[in-house]
Amino acid sequence: MRSINNIYIIAFNNIFNSHTHTHFIRSLETNITMMEKLMAKYDNIFLVNKIHNNNNKMRNYHPSWQPLFDQYDFSIVDTLYDNADKPVYPPKHQIFSAFMVDVKSIKVLILGQDPYHGANQAHGLSFSVSRDTPIPPSLRNIYKELQAEFPERNYKFTHGCLQRWADEEGIFLLNASLTVLNGSPSSHMDIWSDFTDDVIRFVNNHNPSCIYLLLGNFAKAKRILISNKNQIVEGVHPSPMAARNGFFGSNIFKRVESALGANINWST
Repeated sequence: MRSINNIYIIAFNNIFNSHTHTHFIRSLETNITMMEKLMAKYDNIFLVNKIHNNNNKMRNYHPSWQPLFDQYDFSIVDTLYDNADKPVYPPKHQIFSAFMVDVKSIKVLILGQDPYHGANQAHGLSFSVSRDTPIPPSLRNIYKELQAEFPERNYKFTHGCLQRWADEEGIFLLNASLTVLNGSPSSHMDIWSDFTDDVIRFVNNHNPSCIYLLLGNFAKAKRILISNKNQIVEGVHPSPMAARNGFFGSNIFKRVESALGANINWST
């Protein structure tokens, strides 16, 4: 933002560059008005650029999301990471990794709760971890169910990174909270829930063919954000505590493919 002193200089330079001194008063009035307009203009530019620049620091998202991102000021992200008394996950540059997919090309939205809260796990995609990280229990159970449902496809899962699902299959791996404190599940949920609710609404409004996979009671509560309930596939969460109470043997992924009307290559 330009300082108020610089704006005064602009105004009075214009005054004394007038052709005659007899026009001084009229020029003064004109330039005071101009100065007021400039101040308002630069205030607005400052506010817009503040949001724009803060968002650009982490702009690793597809342009199709821009209308949604323009509604939010993400300057709080720097505070979350810089002022936290313990590590925040995922790394800041990976917060919006899921948003690299074009909203109109999403085939399936899989909703998670929040990122893994241990070191070297979360990288911005729900249920997914970096390739060199041990496969977490919930994801291991997802793999087991996929292998049981599609034995003819001979899936072999050797790592926990689901990046290929996002890049090649159009699967949007969204967490309801995009960040988390080390060892503190749901610690940032209140910060992100309004935004990620709007993300679901945005997909709902811009991609009417998207299928929503909601696993567990937390995810199922988001069904109110989705207009076409026929696009929703619901099931038990794959966590170790719940998987044997309805996730295993549920044919949940066959149901997703049936709702989509197409097969998905679930290999990683």
